[in-house]
Amino acid sequence: MTLRPFPPEPSLLGWALAYAGEGFPVFPVDERKRPRTRNGFKDATTDRAQVTEWWRRWPSAGIGVPTGAASGLLVLDMDVRDGKEGEAVLAAVLLVHGVGSLDAIVARTGGGGSHYYMSLPPGCEVRCSVGKLGPSRTPGLDVRGEGGYVVAPPSYHCAGTEYQWVRGRLSEEPAPPIADWLLSLLSAPAVPTPSDSSSQGRSISSASALGGKVEEEVLLPWEELDLSEVEGPLGAWARQEQAVQRVLALWGVEAPLGEAFNCVLPGHGENSPSASVLRSRRTGVWNYRDWHNRSGKEWWSLAEVHASRCARRVVKLGGKDHRPSESRWWLRLWHDTGLLAPERTKLLLPPGLSDSERSLAEGFALLLSLRRTREAGPVPYTRRFAADWCGLSEWQARVGLTRLLQRGVITKVDEYPFGNGRKLNLYLPGRKVRELPTPRGHTLGRGLPSGRTS
Repeated sequence: MTLRPFPPEPSLLGWALAYAGEGFPVFPVDERKRPRTRNGFKDATTDRAQVTEWWRRWPSAGIGVPTGAASGLLVLDMDVRDGKEGEAVLAAVLLVHGVGSLDAIVARTGGGGSHYYMSLPPGCEVRCSVGKLGPSRTPGLDVRGEGGYVVAPPSYHCAGTEYQWVRGRLSEEPAPPIADWLLSLLSAPAVPTPSDSSSQGRSISSASALGGKVEEEVLLPWEELDLSEVEGPLGAWARQEQAVQRVLALWGVEAPLGEAFNCVLPGHGENSPSASVLRSRRTGVWNYRDWHNRSGKEWWSLAEVHASRCARRVVKLGGKDHRPSESRWWLRLWHDTGLLAPERTKLLLPPGLSDSERSLAEGFALLLSLRRTREAGPVPYTRRFAADWCGLSEWQARVGLTRLLQRGVITKVDEYPFGNGRKLNLYLPGRKVRELPTPRGHTLGRGLPSGRTS
């Protein structure tokens, strides 16, 4: 279903008649989106005489369009007012389901948010919902389906702005069909669990920020994520002010974006401002600037700073030629800020675990949960990475991982060869834990940082 081209600068009546002429029922609303007719969206019609009568009575009325079966439209309503984070919530939904972008016609609302228009299959019913998509307790992304309506461009808003088409327009092309994964998500009571898939990957080698050689590692498919230099959910959050403000709050920084504060890197703290978070003019990404320049690097990605804070030591992730662990740390960052809320992995834990062993188990469960936002399958968990991930020493990680394997908390299920006869072990939770005596004199670990448990 398409609309004929509108004449230059048509009146609101002209737009309303054009929508009605192409089968979209309309009804008048005021500047606060309240229906002007007695029965609201239930009065919506395609009758030209009725539409003309309404807009001659209210020439400045906005154009309400019912969603659902009446128009065949489903609209995602992304709100950014009053502290809502619709952009971040939508990015989280796309990330969790492994989708780079949403195929839809997009309109900018009068309140600064966005409407994503998609068409529903005939006979398919998706009802309106609030907060069904995205992480819990994170408002901002609502569904307008059966029983709802939206205000269409070029209606006026009480803020003095108007609704505008920003990607495509219904006057030139039909709304794209709703994606199968999104339709299934909106029709199901819960998000389906991804099925298991094979663990294949490719090896990479990069240089550290200090110019030293980084150990060759394997970049698994789930780690091929869009980072801050490219388009995608992770990059979108790294560009989004509200998301970055959450990062600063997580780090205990009270300064606004762009203003100086005391450096939060381990060992870099001072009693005077010595760091800031600034936006790149080239990419739009917010990066951390350390004025100390003590470790050979002045600019840091947000993931590097968070990795350093969790590891309680300076951690280099390789910058543009990132190590695979950088992808894991980006996911960890957005998880710890509350933007990414995957289903938690549960482990069978025997009694008598030491603090370090429990910390390693919790860290493994968190890593596996984050990996499953991309696809199901095993994860690598080397002692070097596990030590940083859980804030332990490498010795504590080596001893603790050995104990977790012996007791069946985690189990090796696969391995990936990546040159010189070396292999990367891949793990899943164990199905049966075993009782083993706790050795005397075992050193306890510090555990995951506060608020970072799985």
